Amino acid sequence: MHSQPMPNPCPKNGPYDWNPFIAEVTTTCTDIQKGMTAVEKDIQDHPERRQQHLEQVDQMIDRIIEIQDMIDYEHQYIDQLTDDQRKTLESYKNLSLRLHQELSELRKKI
Repeated sequence: MHSQPMPNPCPKNGPYDWNPFIAEVTTTCTDIQKGMTAVEKDIQDHPERRQQHLEQVDQMIDRIIEIQDMIDYEHQYIDQLTDDQRKTLESYKNLSLRLHQELSELRKKI
């Protein structure tokens, strides 16, 4: 899985610029979902690659934690967001929590 550079982790005195922020969150969550599917298949096909699988899952866990940190940062400015942006932020917050949990479960299976 190719990792994109993170946007500025903490904008000064305000929320992220919404469109690049939500694009980064969307892309990362999609990449992680695809990565999890690929690792799950590879675990079945090649159990001897245990160390590689652990490293891949650990990288995805690190990435979802970065996304969760970005979402948490943005959440402190929720009063500055539109209703649609708030719903989107909450949706991605829930998705990132679910992905983190699924990655943790996947790691236990390796």
